[in-house]
Amino acid sequence: MSKRCLIVVNPISGRLKGRRVAARLAEGLGERGVEAETISTEAPGDGRQAAEQADPGEVSAILCAGGDGTVNEVVNGLAGKGIPVALFPTGTGNVLAKEFGIRAKADAVCDAVAAGQTVELALGEVNGRRFVLFVGGGFDAAVARRFEQTRNGPVSKLSYLLPILHVLFRYPCPDIHVTVDGEPVGSSPHVLVANVRSYGGPFVMVPDAAPTADVLDICLISGKSRPALIRRGWAAFRHRLLNHHGVRHVQGRTITLRADGLAPFQVDGDFFGCDDLTVRMIDDRLTFIVPPTD
Repeated sequence: MSKRCLIVVNPISGRLKGRRVAARLAEGLGERGVEAETISTEAPGDGRQAAEQADPGEVSAILCAGGDGTVNEVVNGLAGKGIPVALFPTGTGNVLAKEFGIRAKADAVCDAVAAGQTVELALGEVNGRRFVLFVGGGFDAAVARRFEQTRNGPVSKLSYLLPILHVLFRYPCPDIHVTVDGEPVGSSPHVLVANVRSYGGPFVMVPDAAPTADVLDICLISGKSRPALIRRGWAAFRHRLLNHHGVRHVQGRTITLRADGLAPFQVDGDFFGCDDLTVRMIDDRLTFIVPPTD
């Protein structure tokens, strides 16, 4: 089968540079003998729909030109298809790109798609939605909810500053009760179920986490006061969160999260809701295109 790549681009990602990026990628792929078709996501769910409609007999790869949210949508539309996914990172967090050292360089990404070197990433599922990176409950999810409520147009890392400050002074921090593989492991106001090391920006939550492993890393993070939250953030910035006395780390494959109050939850960085969650590893895996090695 000749190579044909579907480029799924978030046009407002990268400060409205998405369409120009997609054009450069399509041109670069063509120069490498890969036919390209571009689909722009104009509304939530468009990325998932594009992946659902992709025919494995015709599409040899899907290239996401966007952030982690674009990847999440595509992954949720690819169930059982086995089409490899590549990434040109234009988002704010770009957690998956950081995990594999993928830079926003069109030539390098086109080389990777043409070479077709892949790894198999483990996938999780939460209340029917697949995820690649993490599920969070508590402070980070409250920030994601506030950000969603106030977002207006293109964003940068500074766009999160006011939502963070708002949550820092107003979030009531209800406890979240955690069960791992059928055993209660405790409760905490902030919980992260991670499939990757990074969180976003310079923050590393679980240094030894591996997206290729068949296990999830669960962090129960204590602290409800502003000073405690700041200390936890500083520890994550220094890549030493798990060394902090207020953090418990366990591993497992099936996790339930039940909150005393209306605690918010996020999935792959986007606000997901306030209902109790069941998080689990699934057997299906994501074939992910990585930079070629010598």
